[in-house]
Amino acid sequence: MKTILLKNTIGEVVSLRYANLSEITPQLTELGITVGIDVSIGNQVSIGYGANIGCGANIGCGANIGNRANIGYEASIGYEANIGDGANIGYEANIGDRANIGYEANIGTRAKIGYEANIGYEASIGYEANIGDGANIGYEANIGTRAKIGDGANIGYEANIGDRANIGYEANIGDRAIIWADVQLPRSLYITGSRHALTYTGNATVSIGCCNLTLQEWENQGGAVAEAHGYTPDQIIEYRKYLRIARIFAGNDK
Repeated sequence: MKTILLKNTIGEVVSLRYANLSEITPQLTELGITVGIDVSIGNQVSIGYGANIGCGANIGCGANIGNRANIGYEASIGYEANIGDGANIGYEANIGDRANIGYEANIGTRAKIGYEANIGYEASIGYEANIGDGANIGYEANIGTRAKIGDGANIGYEANIGDRANIGYEANIGDRAIIWADVQLPRSLYITGSRHALTYTGNATVSIGCCNLTLQEWENQGGAVAEAHGYTPDQIIEYRKYLRIARIFAGNDK
């Protein structure tokens, strides 16, 4: 016998014991929960109202499937993983044990999310992307098709990681930073300044706040950009020092 926890629209939880899912079909239907054929659901799984679990999916013991969440066919949800309300898990995607998928996040077809990784709300993970163990993807960030994020890496909120980009182990990519397609960034440079964070984004390009320019463009236009964003003279001097560090880093970035 297994125990399943079903959540209704007002947050109440009903605990049911069953040997076969067909035994609880009336309760699932009442809550608008759809479960396809050949689905495997472990013990102590929690499923919210309006959720959909596609054919052949596997839900690990202790996992939580949020309200209105969609689990694609043959997707795998790990032990004690959490799938937020309204999140979409693509077909054949693999969500690691104890991973957390934020509400309304979208995980692409055949994407892989590592053990204890965290995907922020409304983030988007592309087709066949690979997110490493313990990595953190900020809210509303976008990870491109077949991009790879290393174990323990941190991707800031609203950052955009291009298709097939490779971000290394424990790298730190700032909020709203842009990493272009095919960039290989095995190491990272991330500086928290007095106004905005500076992130080296590969190919001699640096992101400061929401501005992403090449080092040469920062050299030519940085003063005007800083003044337009209300930087003080002291802050302009501060960030010129950071850009010198970025130039040294870029020279060694092979």
